[in-house]
Amino acid sequence: MKLRNFLPLSLTLISASAQQSKLLQIEKIPAGVIITENNVPAVPSNLPPSAQPRVPQTPEQQRSRMLQTMAIDRSPSGILTARLAEKNEATKPPVPEPPVDPSIEPPAVSPQILKQRENQAKAVAFKNDFEIFRRDVVLGRWDQVKTYLEVLPDNDSTTAFRQLVTQLNSPVTIRPRKELTGLGAKQHKQPQ
Repeated sequence: MKLRNFLPLSLTLISASAQQSKLLQIEKIPAGVIITENNVPAVPSNLPPSAQPRVPQTPEQQRSRMLQTMAIDRSPSGILTARLAEKNEATKPPVPEPPVDPSIEPPAVSPQILKQRENQAKAVAFKNDFEIFRRDVVLGRWDQVKTYLEVLPDNDSTTAFRQLVTQLNSPVTIRPRKELTGLGAKQHKQPQ
């Protein structure tokens, strides 16, 4: 076969494979999503919530979600676990920050990346504060619990207080270790 006959054939095959890969990409789009003229997916508003794509939550929404799903275990084993976690955290050496060379200028960062970094830092701070709050509840440090609830925004403090009262009123399920179940210990519920 001559080269000039081979070239159009190869271009045709490349074009066909590109179109096929474009079709494969379209097949991966979830049902109910509409592709607009600019190839930007648009989600109709009549889809159920489970079929709609997830929008990233703000740090404040993440904090609200953590407070709504807070689980408290004030059983003896839960208290011992919280004390052990607190002791391990206190003995963990701090992570040193890498040295900064003043002669090198940091690269320019877009405002979107700065906003993302700020949101990530807020989310980490909220999570750390939440874990300390949960540990304070388990260990019975009520003055620190009160301080944390005062600092929260009104809707979050109300949510946290309701969840706290609900969790403290519900019994905890005690699951004995395997060695103890072999001796006859059974799973049971115990008040907080």
